[in-house]
Amino acid sequence: MDPLLKFEDKFLILNNLYKKLPLTQCAEKCGTWCCTKLKELCDDQGNFLSLPLVYSIEFQNIRSYLINNFTKEEISKLLDIKNKALKCAFHDAEKKICLINEVKPFSCRVYGHRVPPFFWGIKYPEHYAENIYCKNMKILDYQEEASFMREYKKCWDTLALLSKNFSLFTSDQRAIIKKTLGVDDIKILGWLEYNFLINNSLDWYKTNFSTFWKIHGSLL
Repeated sequence: MDPLLKFEDKFLILNNLYKKLPLTQCAEKCGTWCCTKLKELCDDQGNFLSLPLVYSIEFQNIRSYLINNFTKEEISKLLDIKNKALKCAFHDAEKKICLINEVKPFSCRVYGHRVPPFFWGIKYPEHYAENIYCKNMKILDYQEEASFMREYKKCWDTLALLSKNFSLFTSDQRAIIKKTLGVDDIKILGWLEYNFLINNSLDWYKTNFSTFWKIHGSLL
């Protein structure tokens, strides 16, 4: 992928990637468990990353969608890390819908499918894939499903490439990230944690980033 791609071209590729996923149909009495953090992904102190877990390119895609479709008050609530819960911030419990369905991230879109145990470019134990399979979801076109499965691993690679050189952090923030973690950027993180980090001051980074990452970075 060309590293000099314009931002708008990257978002076009991202949304075309989303379209590769076959159409599905959920049961009428959906328990919305796919919008809930698995308890085994919480540490012994109860710390967890907020849902959805996103690549940086996806975070910006969602944020742009919110700006165009929600009020400032609604956005402020959806961005507030104090509202973090095991249930996804974008799950509307009353209407039982996803508030960002049009731009929901890839990690949400693959829930329900019987995928290989391969997520975020990493091979996981088999039971991880079983955790996201839903027998109450119907695949509407099994030929499309088979085609998607052949491309499944490549989709994760594409997301990583789209997020490369697409940092959400300032140069000063990245300098501290580099000094602390030995990497140039953070490409994957929970929705609320991402927003929390990109909006924090340089003084906060100097004092608190290392401790914050020891807790939350270990959950990735």
